Amino acid sequence: MKDSGFVDIQSHTYWHPNFKKKKNDLSAQEYENFVHRQLFKSREVLQQKLGGTVDMLAWPFGIYDDELINDARQAGYIVAFSMARHPVTRSDSMMALPRYLMINPVQGIVFEKLLAESSLSREKRENHP
Repeated sequence: MKDSGFVDIQSHTYWHPNFKKKKNDLSAQEYENFVHRQLFKSREVLQQKLGGTVDMLAWPFGIYDDELINDARQAGYIVAFSMARHPVTRSDSMMALPRYLMINPVQGIVFEKLLAESSLSREKRENHP
């Protein structure tokens, strides 16, 4: 898939944990080590196995906070995606960009509708500054 040039494989952490639950279950030091492993190990494995640069992250379950954002930056991520469902705006943080999940059986139809709406919105902005 990656070699096709149409797909870019990035990180979703090492094994998709619920950071909120882990923070409650672990000591501060254990949690810090856990987060470090999740962020660094994912990048390391993907870069070793697939080549290229892994510098984008999708927050598992959309869970993130300022501390996790700082940790992700230290791990080398420059962009991260939340679970907010709306088009990206200039005011969105690069470490919490919105995204749409495509998980239902009619995902192609939903995706096509989102693209059409995005195109219409862009045309309106370009034609009416």
